Amino acid sequence: MKKIIFILIFSFNSYLNSLEGVDECSEFIKLVNSESEINYFSYPDEYELPRLFFTNEPTSYGYDSEPVYKRDKSNRVFINYINDCWESFNKGNCVDGVSDNQQTYEINSRDVVVSINGFLTEEMSDDDIDGVISIAHQNKKDLNLTIMDLSNNIKDVTLEYAQTFDDFLVPIGFEIKNIEKIDSATSTYKTRYEQRIPIFLQDMERIIEKIFNKSSDKESIYVLDCQYTDEEFMDVKIWKPKVAPKNIVSSEGDSNFIDYRLVMERWPSQVAFEEGFVDFINEGKFIYFYSLQQVTDSIATFKGSFDYRSFPLDRQTLRFDFQNRDQRGLMYFYEYTDGYKNGFNNLELYEWKKTNFEMDLIRDQAMTGGNAVIASYQINIERNYVYFITKIYLPIVIILLLALSVMWINPKELESRLTLSVVCFLALITYTFIIDKDLPKLPYLTVMDQIILISYVFAAIPSLESIYVNRFGVANEKAELIDSKYRKYLPLLYIFFTLLIIFLSINFNNDNIIEALSFTT
Repeated sequence: MKKIIFILIFSFNSYLNSLEGVDECSEFIKLVNSESEINYFSYPDEYELPRLFFTNEPTSYGYDSEPVYKRDKSNRVFINYINDCWESFNKGNCVDGVSDNQQTYEINSRDVVVSINGFLTEEMSDDDIDGVISIAHQNKKDLNLTIMDLSNNIKDVTLEYAQTFDDFLVPIGFEIKNIEKIDSATSTYKTRYEQRIPIFLQDMERIIEKIFNKSSDKESIYVLDCQYTDEEFMDVKIWKPKVAPKNIVSSEGDSNFIDYRLVMERWPSQVAFEEGFVDFINEGKFIYFYSLQQVTDSIATFKGSFDYRSFPLDRQTLRFDFQNRDQRGLMYFYEYTDGYKNGFNNLELYEWKKTNFEMDLIRDQAMTGGNAVIASYQINIERNYVYFITKIYLPIVIILLLALSVMWINPKELESRLTLSVVCFLALITYTFIIDKDLPKLPYLTVMDQIILISYVFAAIPSLESIYVNRFGVANEKAELIDSKYRKYLPLLYIFFTLLIIFLSINFNNDNIIEALSFTT
């Protein structure tokens, strides 16, 4: 029901109006403050936390669609999150959500669930999977999972039934407005984003009913919209989420805006039934809905963890990790919003190519308080390697060919040969500085580093060969023969070593290489 309410905010703006003679926005604050203690408005609505979450297909989130589970090629579901050790009042032997005769299971986002309580997930629909889990919970039974990792290793995991405690869920909606710059040298990206946190409170519908009862018109449909600044809402006795980015480097304080948006609705029962919002009719009665959101519009710089081993054929992930500062409750991505898709689709990156986006729930081991969870929105991108090939690598190849051209100069012309090869060698060195400005000082060699080093070696060979021929007085005919072999084999060797470097990078850095090349393994 509450999910439908959230959708209504954006679906019926044409009905927005005010109650005659009533300042409904001020009335809402008065009623909340007066009844906060008896209705526990200062506390979030509590839920019984589920034992596990599966990964949803990110593109299935939205107003007009039900989220569906993400599946592999064999139709098995991906596991996203196992609830941290819920309070086991009866047994007292729960360890990280795994029975004490099992080892703690470390989740990988690529692991799939093969079976649940003996039922193969590849043969089950999403509803079937939910049904098996629901029946096990109702009957107070354990959940026996068979999980397979990326290397096809099988592990059996038992999630014991326990009398779970009531806690609250913290839903988050998130939309990227734009990314101004991705700085590879520091692995940071300056982003403007909007964060929406739906706030569900206990018995709030009764407050909305009181406000609508002040209206003289008892038959109309009303959708009332209120907006409060952070300062106006600061002293309201209502629970406010404290969600903040975890991997933030800095925030532009003057660009950080927080407000609260409330939509209150009253629908005649008959109309609500006909529209499909409820499945019952109470003659002469009204159905009351509400939606309250905390909306944050901010500009901040986020920190990623880039892997440059395959540079400039690399792919990276832009992470936006959010945590609840209260260290309680379980964060999750709100299903009924198009923000995740809109932010990705509208994103323009000139130096990068966006490929897809993902959402993960990650247990924060550094935080205490039980179910401390990070909601991680991730955009996968690939570097625009065409720039590096056309404007950096091709000039390197041309300079290298010039260096090799000394093999066509008479071996006796040592000075001319050395002048040309040394000048070409110095020109190659300048490209090291061009590459270095785009990357941090790394403890390893990137693909481009290795190619440039190989180019240095092949650019130096003509100089060494010229000195050898001249120093040891090699006969002119023999020197010409040596030059002939170098002209033939050096380009072939250079091509071979370049392809070898790329091939090894594909095999050892497959997760970091662009998708077009990763398919070759």
